[in-house]
Amino acid sequence: MEPAAELSPDTDDLDGLDLGQLLTKIVGPVKPFVVGKSNISIEPAYEFLLQSGGRDHTILSVGSGYGETEKHLVNVYGEHIITIDPLVEHYNPPADHSRRLMPLYRTVHDFLSSSQPRARENISLILDWPSPNDATYGVEAVAFLKPALVLIRYASCGAAGSADLQSFLASCDCPADGHTKPDIYGIHGAYKKIFVAENHVAAGNFATVVLASLPNREMGKGKIVTEVKPATEKSLDDALAFLNKIRRTPMLNRLLTDTQVANILHEHWKTYKDIQLDVKMDYPGTQALVRKTLSKRKRSRKLWRDNTLVFAPMNVRLKEGHHWVILAWLMSGGEKTICYFDPLGNPAPGFLKGIFGSRDEPSDILEFKRVQFDGFQCGV
Repeated sequence: MEPAAELSPDTDDLDGLDLGQLLTKIVGPVKPFVVGKSNISIEPAYEFLLQSGGRDHTILSVGSGYGETEKHLVNVYGEHIITIDPLVEHYNPPADHSRRLMPLYRTVHDFLSSSQPRARENISLILDWPSPNDATYGVEAVAFLKPALVLIRYASCGAAGSADLQSFLASCDCPADGHTKPDIYGIHGAYKKIFVAENHVAAGNFATVVLASLPNREMGKGKIVTEVKPATEKSLDDALAFLNKIRRTPMLNRLLTDTQVANILHEHWKTYKDIQLDVKMDYPGTQALVRKTLSKRKRSRKLWRDNTLVFAPMNVRLKEGHHWVILAWLMSGGEKTICYFDPLGNPAPGFLKGIFGSRDEPSDILEFKRVQFDGFQCGV
């Protein structure tokens, strides 16, 4: 080890420097560490996936964003990749449009509802740099799709890959960040590691893995049973029956995820098929995301469409924690109606009146009385 650099007795030229400038003066420029996909390649794992998947497998990438990685893999290897992402507008788009592979489906549920049965029989799932912290779309994609193979590029230091996903990876003997979340999706131990590449650098620990489903191992035997049937066989009763399978104990401390809320509302949405309206549902999002989306639509004059009813599930932050509400707006025959349903009876956020109206003439919003008197049924 080299001895530390010594400061010159003449330190007048160091006066007024901040810590970063002082370090640069002593040891020279320091290249910052970047935590991102570039820390580990996906190509060796993808080549292994192609060799292991067989001729008739369907490749899905969930959480694909603008699909830069997927577009690159298609260009290099020629295999078609189905991309899925509900919130692509919230990513930073690449300037070069030729590098994009836009989502074909918004959600896994949309894919299962619209695809041919053959496309659902032999799935290879890609989770490329999945969201960290409390994101659940990765483990839910595994639970609902029941893929034969899963490729995950993530940060085993926790910078990419949620706590639930890291716990699932640990159950497959993969590098993980040490989280030990309960197996509420019934997928722990359902896969084995067949490929792994790791990279340990100063920015953190990173890995790409390929997992194979174990034979004769049924998923969905945990606290939540996740059974997937073709959409033509599902109904609102099926969605409610699915909810009844969820044990109430973990639900008291675990908010319904955006995917679960989307699936429930998707089934409820079908009950409107007989009315003479075009019914649309925005993918559930935080209040900040909903506000950003509404403002963008207003600027582009796409907020109101005649004979159209739009639902926007919104997650708001209260003193007690997170809480699901529903925003809905309808224009029929030129007449506009806005409804805000908060199960706790709270008033609508002030920004909504300005978005749907103007500063001079804010819109009236219909609000509803309280119907929820516990801490966990806002999403039900």
